Amino acid sequence: MSYPRSLINSLLLLSFLPFSFVQAADKPELVENGINPLSVTRIDDRLNYMLSVTNNNGKTVQHWRSIDCKQGKAELLYKDFLNDDGVTSARYYGKSYARYAPAQIDKQMTEEEIRAVCQLPIKEMRWEKLSTTSQDIITNLVDINSVHVTGDTLSVRMGYDISEITWEPPYDAPLELKVEHYLYNCKTHQGNAVAAMNFDSEGRVTDSLITADIIRRKSSFKIDTQMTQLFDQLCELPEGKSFTAKGLFVPAKNKPASTLMGPSMPNLSNNNPQWLNKFPLSSAIESQAQLLIKPLMPPRFKTD
Repeated sequence: MSYPRSLINSLLLLSFLPFSFVQAADKPELVENGINPLSVTRIDDRLNYMLSVTNNNGKTVQHWRSIDCKQGKAELLYKDFLNDDGVTSARYYGKSYARYAPAQIDKQMTEEEIRAVCQLPIKEMRWEKLSTTSQDIITNLVDINSVHVTGDTLSVRMGYDISEITWEPPYDAPLELKVEHYLYNCKTHQGNAVAAMNFDSEGRVTDSLITADIIRRKSSFKIDTQMTQLFDQLCELPEGKSFTAKGLFVPAKNKPASTLMGPSMPNLSNNNPQWLNKFPLSSAIESQAQLLIKPLMPPRFKTD
């Protein structure tokens, strides 16, 4: 699939921004990096993108980043470490392993670089309602600014607005909007999801599936009959005309937290061991525990 020249130039500029991950001499040397165009999104004044970095040891890390153009701040969202098959083997939100943590300020980008990125011609998402809010609090949407047909291929983003703040496993990442990017063949009427992203109330990406991760999960993104009908309609849309359905959608502000889909992981931020001291084990239980544990902990080195 081809992309507009303005977007290609934008991605090239993003790729040359400072990248602290490879500056230290004791770390692997950078051999390849680039912005995945399927990761680039703009919601209001916020721009998100993923920088894929491959080092000379053959290991690839996908760095998700965000820029708040209104406040002039660049942020680091999370990193996915890929295995030899290109599948995520570990995720870090800052120093937090496999658990969501808030974005961190990216101190490497200058104010001038932030302004340059914010002026790039990347269209913000503009949602058209496909349905009224259903009983399960979800509104189906299509991003009319994402609709592009190149040859026989349709590129389009679908959205699912949730009227409550929810937290999605396995990382307990906050979620208010789901976005799925599809490529669809207008002749064969076949297609696949090529990216999926979750967003919080401020438009940051909090979780994602892309590249090999979404290929591995393609059964979760089947194109049903209703989507096929929509995609076929978008394939026939005259050039320069915007798709319309049930009207433009504006997400609600200050959504309430869900009482059913809250965080599933325990809150260990105040996990002080002093509380255990208030409930000491009896000597008999301590002795029995030692008897059970000792056989599982043989010495690593032979002793005389």
